[in-house]
Amino acid sequence: MRSSSFGPLTLLGAGGVALLVSLAVLSAVACGGGDDGLAPVPGAVELELGEIFVKPFKVEVPAGQKVVFHVVNKGTVQHDLKLNGQTGTKMLDPRHGETVEWGPFTTTVQAWCTVPGHKQAGMIVTIVPVAAASPTAPGQGQ
Repeated sequence: MRSSSFGPLTLLGAGGVALLVSLAVLSAVACGGGDDGLAPVPGAVELELGEIFVKPFKVEVPAGQKVVFHVVNKGTVQHDLKLNGQTGTKMLDPRHGETVEWGPFTTTVQAWCTVPGHKQAGMIVTIVPVAAASPTAPGQGQ
């Protein structure tokens, strides 16, 4: 008489094991298991890239300070975002993002996608530095 040893995976068979592995991978991806840069970054200015836009197209930032920007490509083709066309994100695959730090800002500047034709088509964000509001004492300035 032959003794046989059946474990839980043996009972599932090859198809069942493949299904379990697939579900585990999908779960990891859906729950942020991959490092795709899509998760919002606390305190960062969020910028979205797509065909053919940057949202928002204008942002106000504190004058004289460095600012963190979280850039996400929600489009279907690669995009990047470069401050004055020079420094910024790498070329981002669709559904990927990256965080960059720019500044300090003292004058209005622009950042744009450097893919040929995209800037000309409007993939630009204008960054406007604004002075922090001075506290007004009660009874003054009203």
